[in-house]
Amino acid sequence: MDPDLEPQLRSRGLLVALAVCGGYVAMLALALVPLAWGVVALAVVAAVAEEEAERSTFVRPVLARAQMAPAARSLLRDLAVVVLIGTAGDDVRARAAAIAVVVVARFVVLLAYVVARRRAVQAVHARNLDLPAAPSRGGLTRIVLADKLQTALHHLTAVAAIGTALAVALDATVVAWIACGITLAALLTCAAGLAGALVGSRGHSRADQVAAAQAAVDRLGARAMLYFSGTPDSTYQINTWLRTLERLPEPVLVVVREPAHLQTMQATTLPVLAIPTMADFMALTWSRLRVVMYVANVGKNLHMLRERGLRHVFIGHGDSDKTGSFNPFSKVYSEIWVAGPAARERYHRAGIGIHDDEFVEVGRPQLTDIAPAAATPGERLSVLYAPTWEGWPGDPPHSSLATAGVRLVRDLLAAGNVRVLYKPHPLTGTVSKQAASAHEKVVGLLRAAGGDHEVVTPERSLYDCFNLADVLVGDISSVVSDFLASEKPYLMANLHGLPAEQLREQFPSAAGAYLLGANGSGVDAALAAIRSGDPMASERHAARLHLLGSTPPGDLSAFATAIDNAANTAEQLWPVRPAAEAV
Repeated sequence: MDPDLEPQLRSRGLLVALAVCGGYVAMLALALVPLAWGVVALAVVAAVAEEEAERSTFVRPVLARAQMAPAARSLLRDLAVVVLIGTAGDDVRARAAAIAVVVVARFVVLLAYVVARRRAVQAVHARNLDLPAAPSRGGLTRIVLADKLQTALHHLTAVAAIGTALAVALDATVVAWIACGITLAALLTCAAGLAGALVGSRGHSRADQVAAAQAAVDRLGARAMLYFSGTPDSTYQINTWLRTLERLPEPVLVVVREPAHLQTMQATTLPVLAIPTMADFMALTWSRLRVVMYVANVGKNLHMLRERGLRHVFIGHGDSDKTGSFNPFSKVYSEIWVAGPAARERYHRAGIGIHDDEFVEVGRPQLTDIAPAAATPGERLSVLYAPTWEGWPGDPPHSSLATAGVRLVRDLLAAGNVRVLYKPHPLTGTVSKQAASAHEKVVGLLRAAGGDHEVVTPERSLYDCFNLADVLVGDISSVVSDFLASEKPYLMANLHGLPAEQLREQFPSAAGAYLLGANGSGVDAALAAIRSGDPMASERHAARLHLLGSTPPGDLSAFATAIDNAANTAEQLWPVRPAAEAV
């Protein structure tokens, strides 16, 4: 549940949940009276309230905790209609038969769904690997094989339930048969789609797909793997590494656990496997693999960490002073590859307990496209505002967007001779409503200003924005660390309200920054200093070496050497790969 939900949204969500739960209980009570029109009205109200519930991230978990999932709601509604048939009016058998046919058909479809999903769902998805083509699926088949079939069936059978209750109220059995006939036709269409999925899956069983993937992995013979799992909106984390891995002299296999990443992953020549289920993933063996690289600390990492005889390496998806860059979970890895000395120091200061010889400095090989600063910027400055994500509840406040972003952009627009580029974090507003609101206000300011100011679209890369900018306004994040490769000036709001020296010591990425107030004040003075000599230039150079290391930004040699060394270490320690640990 989002802690930043406004009180009115929280209250509205609770009312919707109460309306749904109360409506179904009251429906059963009115059926006992019997009051047919009351049952009809409540069934309609509940159906409308459910439309709101489906759109609310607050209502769904409330209904789940109340044990009012779609299947439970269908049971209560259908039971109310059956009770109503028995307690009101004549022609009980005909009306009961109509609704009974629908109920039976519903459970037949569910049974077929269980079988079809097991046999017809694609076990392995691939890119740039020689795998047999998966069986084609029509739109209907994709729908009925979706995880929301219970909800879809609940809505479909609502037509039959409401129609039968209306038949009792009107004392017109034909209404029940019409409504149930419409529902039955829809259910039969679903059943046909499921039957098609079963027929299409012949010769493409899960075991066949896994065996084909195993053969492709063996043929590839990759020593290194990039492993990733995450929500669909986190694909950017793996995208940061793809172009770098393509530059290596040997193939690297990319394994993602969620097929949705294939839709948002940038184009790549690397071989990619998407393996959703744990059973299918654990059925594969990795006999020639020696190094596995991880970009995020997530639960499904355990499915790969169980593999013995490998060097498990954490490479992250950015170098920053955030707590995620010195997570205690990192102790599970064989090695931690970092950009420069600052990363080692973060772990040591936090007392994580990782030995110094487990760190390997590889620089930032992704930064090959970042252009260095011009000798002197032009009169008109291009300023990139790239705030970081607001983070999870309880995280330190590193994003300036919610508290200072609107003022920052307003002051930049008022400064004169400044072009503003705004590139928000991909997850902006997903946790904090204040951040989402500030984002909308910033977008509104830039659109109202017109001219060459720009709200950067997701298609344009962050590094392209670096090259367009003369100055960055950033936060405690990997954005600042990477921008240091250019050694261009950058501004940073002191969100923690610490004395300047203490802030720079605690957060080394602030060492070369022109510091602003916690509310974003001080933009004019910082721009004036940049235009009149740029007194922080030497501090930025020192900060670049501290954070990014002595390896030149974009240089691949240290990273490639680290892969070779890790693979050789694995081969020396385990000439024969031991079996994987059970999970």
